[in-house]
Amino acid sequence: MKDNRKYGLDIIRIIATILVIAVHFFKNTHYYDTSLNSMPMRVQSIVRNFFMICVPLFILLTGYLNNNKEYNKTFFKKLFNILIIWLFYSFLEYFTIQLINNTHTFNLKDLVFSITSFKASSYSWYIEMYIGLYLLSPIVNNAFDVMNDKNKKTLLIISIITFVLPTAINALFDGILHIPNWWVEVYPLCYYITGKYIRYKNFNFKKKNLILLLIFTQIITFSLSFICNIHYNTITTFISTCIIFFIFYNIDITKRWQQNTLKYFSSISLDIYFVSAIVDYIIYKIFNNQMLIHHIGQAKCIVFAPLVVIIIFILSSAIASIRKLLIKVR
Repeated sequence: MKDNRKYGLDIIRIIATILVIAVHFFKNTHYYDTSLNSMPMRVQSIVRNFFMICVPLFILLTGYLNNNKEYNKTFFKKLFNILIIWLFYSFLEYFTIQLINNTHTFNLKDLVFSITSFKASSYSWYIEMYIGLYLLSPIVNNAFDVMNDKNKKTLLIISIITFVLPTAINALFDGILHIPNWWVEVYPLCYYITGKYIRYKNFNFKKKNLILLLIFTQIITFSLSFICNIHYNTITTFISTCIIFFIFYNIDITKRWQQNTLKYFSSISLDIYFVSAIVDYIIYKIFNNQMLIHHIGQAKCIVFAPLVVIIIFILSSAIASIRKLLIKVR
């Protein structure tokens, strides 16, 4: 039987997962407290800004895959399964951090509030955003599907102008020009709509041209970083996200062991994201202490980043695999 699964999408999900772990290296070290005046710190800035495509890749993928979502029992069951995974890691992180910090005073009110305010799991802001986006997706799908080609293209352009363009434009023309930027925090809608549009058009660009465009975009991103913060809702992040998606989404994987590997790690990507918060807490506590003992500053500690990211990915994957055996959802 022919396998119609698009393994390129699994590759994208795994790339996004690794980039999330990688970008958290900067969050958990002293990058944001260190001046970018030196060359090593500027290189770190380039790397960090590129890694910011991690979450946008997830959302773009959601728009691409949630093409036919509609309100039914299956729709709500899938969301319920995701919430079960999130709750598992919320409880796990809450009690693990208490154990590490030797604070054994259990407070039910604090536990309930920590979970419901999406703070028990350190990286659960994503699930807070995702719940709303997921529940709105059938409405967005229906609106998009009834549009003609011209209106679909217009919707995409308006989404870019509304959600991801204002930050860069207002920074470039500060004091001269200002375009409305109220909706920039709703940027997930732009990535979701873009994912749907890519699914609709089924683009196929030459990878050589995409790589050249990606390099050019990173040069622009570096220049732009001097006048504004590069985040998920920055236009260059949006462009880089689309380029990486185009490079990988239609890749054909034929070897069975590669297919199985991609499917497995793709299936635990959400677990890895959540549990990496616990692993980060432990690993970076050790790592930052060692850097302090050996007087190694942020400018030099970046050389250890690949090893740290690999360790966190392996440990997070191991814990995720245990969860999958214990709680058989997703």
